[in-house]
Amino acid sequence: MLSVSVRRQLAHVVQQALEKLGLTLHIVDVDHFSADTALRVNYPDTNRKFLALIGMKENRLDVSMIKNGTMEGYSYAVVGSNQEIVDYIAALSREAKGIYAITAYGPYLDKDLLVQIRRASSLLVEALNPLRHVKIADSLRLADHLSSPSYRFASAVGVALRRD
Repeated sequence: MLSVSVRRQLAHVVQQALEKLGLTLHIVDVDHFSADTALRVNYPDTNRKFLALIGMKENRLDVSMIKNGTMEGYSYAVVGSNQEIVDYIAALSREAKGIYAITAYGPYLDKDLLVQIRRASSLLVEALNPLRHVKIADSLRLADHLSSPSYRFASAVGVALRRD
């Protein structure tokens, strides 16, 4: 397996180069859809609910609306501050009809921002734990004194959990 990060416009160039070498590019995945995989593996009950999956980067939110295990919509928003993130998610929680919960992840999410989002939202907001149902060997666990929230790595874990 080879994992490479490239801009979307370069993915086609990579595919053509691999074809010339007699290789086939099987999967091109983006971080948000990999996090979706982590959500589905670790939260099987989401197949019976309507929820929003929100990925947070410094200046961007990726938003999927997932109903009964099927992605019904995807959008993104450009944001310039934590307050804009909080306001966007609060509005989503009020305006999305029938939504049960919001699941958040991403490299920009931190505990303080999560608390702000939860206070502003009218719905349950959960940080995605991409390792919730994943067995990890003791030799691979972080030392007790090290801590990094797993929701920051949801996309990477999601890629590893792909079955196709």
